[in-house]
Amino acid sequence: MTFGDLKLMLAQQVNRSDMESTWYPIWINRALRRIQNDTSFTFMRSRADVTMAAGESSATLPDDFKELTPEKSAITIVDPSLISQGVLAELPCELTSRENMLNYRAATFVPSRPANVRGRLAGLPVYLDRRWSGVSGSTVSTGGTTINILDVTAEPLAFRVSYFAYLPALANDVDTNTLLLEYPDLVESKVKSIAFSALNDPVATNFELASGKLLAEAVLDDKRRLNSGRVYRMGG
Repeated sequence: MTFGDLKLMLAQQVNRSDMESTWYPIWINRALRRIQNDTSFTFMRSRADVTMAAGESSATLPDDFKELTPEKSAITIVDPSLISQGVLAELPCELTSRENMLNYRAATFVPSRPANVRGRLAGLPVYLDRRWSGVSGSTVSTGGTTINILDVTAEPLAFRVSYFAYLPALANDVDTNTLLLEYPDLVESKVKSIAFSALNDPVATNFELASGKLLAEAVLDDKRRLNSGRVYRMGG
């Protein structure tokens, strides 16, 4: 299934030529986004290298960032001094909040771990911050998610981040993605739900219920595929 197929489906079932060029693409991409907001499929997993420049205390994560993966060490830091020694170069960071870091500093009177001290990078406290896009007068601020430390770093820090990434929006008729290919019925139902809801058609409720059922089935199928063929056991 492609972007063009979904637009054709709306043309046949919604049949609103006055909305075809503007609203059909919006409804389709809105449906895809809502499905991804509801759950994180395994095919959305991604990994990125993010560098925090010297003299800074934050670095911007990729634009497609949705959320961190659930693994224990979703954020690691690369220690160049360990690479030269031929040992594991990725050290786990401690994900916390800015509030916790400030409270710890106030309670212990100990500054946050110096980011430029080699051998002490393991467990480096970091936190994520979400900055929303906005307009103030003639100034346009760009939103995004950042990885942060409490104090500025004296040298560049190389982070590796495991996260779930949003799929790119569809733009051309031939465009498709894994969600469309693996779960076309789910996408169709969600698109219809949004389209008919926008038109105040009560049939939208039926499609919303159907998409909810299909989403639950898709989540189970995704987990089944992830664990298919694996043998879980303890000990040797």
